[in-house]
Amino acid sequence: MKKPNRAIAYFSRSGNTRSSAGILAERLSVSAVYPITEVRERRGFRGFIMNGFDALRGKAVNIKTTFPEAAGEIEQLILMTPVWAGHVTPAINGFLERTDLTGTQVILITVQSDPEFKGIEKAVSLVEKRIIKQKGVLKQSAAMHGSAPGKKADRDHLAAEIIRICPLLNLE
Repeated sequence: MKKPNRAIAYFSRSGNTRSSAGILAERLSVSAVYPITEVRERRGFRGFIMNGFDALRGKAVNIKTTFPEAAGEIEQLILMTPVWAGHVTPAINGFLERTDLTGTQVILITVQSDPEFKGIEKAVSLVEKRIIKQKGVLKQSAAMHGSAPGKKADRDHLAAEIIRICPLLNLE
């Protein structure tokens, strides 16, 4: 059986998800890593509040990424996102609105401040609906602990979390 063609796409505000994506890419030897950014970034305390409110509403924002609008040859997409107010980010919602995932298996990895991952099932369910709408399949999901909102977790902590979730997702 041939190894699936993998790519990683991620959104990160404070850097925890970006660092985690880099660690995962190194571990799995994935060279196709695509950052997702908001066209209009919201910073500071006001941005923090607006981001959480928009996440709660399931809002999708305009994004910038080099990820193709159709997944095409990518058989397996590892999609990584922070969780804000128990929901995935508006940037990931925007990504899922604009990306044709026909025939693509998606593995969702969330990075959260809550080490108990309370309520993650609802966030995963909402993402799965968006993936199905784009003709993809949510194969699996896992939650990893990052740090307190707006803080940067150290690399050793994030690496330990990646090591913990890889077997759960059958990624190695």
